Amino acid sequence: MGIEEGDTLRVKSGIGDITIKANVTEGVHPKVIAISNHLGHWAYGEYASLKKTPLHISERDSELIWWKEKGVHPNWLIPNAGDPIGGTMRWMDTVVTVEKV
Repeated sequence: MGIEEGDTLRVKSGIGDITIKANVTEGVHPKVIAISNHLGHWAYGEYASLKKTPLHISERDSELIWWKEKGVHPNWLIPNAGDPIGGTMRWMDTVVTVEKV
């Protein structure tokens, strides 16, 4: 697809879409989208919200944060239903389409 580092992408599933920035790495297969579920929270946690807590009590290594934006949480893409075969949640198998924005 010619996706390069920092490209803006729209990722869409059957229930919604999000806009994210690409982080291209050899650690993810070229036909797979991997999105961290640790970013994009809007209310709590230094890592997720990029808001400094007074004492860094639970996130002592917060100086290692390399990202500049808080991101988007991928739950908006994942159906709230079990998979049709085993009934487990669908965190790892949500089919999406990707397009450059």
